Amino acid sequence: MNQVTGIDVRTAGRSDVRETAAVLARAFDDDPVMAWMFPDAEERPRRLPGLFSVLLRHQHLRHGAVRLGVDGAGARAFSAHSTAADSLSARRDKGPATRRNKRSRPPIQGAALWDPPGQWRNPAWRELLALPGYARLFGRRLAVAGETVATLAAAHPEEPHWYLAVLGTEPAAQGRGVGAVLLRSRLEVCDREGTPAYLESSKDRNVPYYERFGFRVTGEITIPHGGPTTWAMWRIPQG
Repeated sequence: MNQVTGIDVRTAGRSDVRETAAVLARAFDDDPVMAWMFPDAEERPRRLPGLFSVLLRHQHLRHGAVRLGVDGAGARAFSAHSTAADSLSARRDKGPATRRNKRSRPPIQGAALWDPPGQWRNPAWRELLALPGYARLFGRRLAVAGETVATLAAAHPEEPHWYLAVLGTEPAAQGRGVGAVLLRSRLEVCDREGTPAYLESSKDRNVPYYERFGFRVTGEITIPHGGPTTWAMWRIPQG
């Protein structure tokens, strides 16, 4: 656990999709790129959880690199409770535990959706599997969303790197350093491996934040037809 923030970091699984998607939807409700693809401010909060669910299920989870920030004390309490409950169940059943305790996990406070080197682009067949979900979510804005994704992809670096596709914090937990803990948990690996990292910042005010972690702006990417501008940022391994 990070002693300053009280946040633990763990790897996400499929059972985390619903909650993670909900957290990211709240975090990105005012995001310029999301607002461009979902311009209806009232409809956007209803669409974004579905979008992040599709992204998690069809792309990011399969790499095993989605990282979640959860309350550290709550995580340890949950783990201790689970261990005790499983042990008691095993003694009663005189065999392996067969029942899961139903105590809730500590809430997710933030998530980082990372793709490993060479894995940031989905193969065509996976995109076809995801297409019905995208079509339902975007409706008439599907072409706009496709153009947005294609524009960002065209500017994506070819050099192998870790790609931070999404970083979001529960709004009520912002200011606790959740994002910093999530960033460091992967960037430390990048530094050990000697691997660069890449992201696009959709808000100019976030550029200095990422610069504190070693990222540097390499260019601006503007979505066509009046869309927003994002800042491409590259980080060379440190140390």
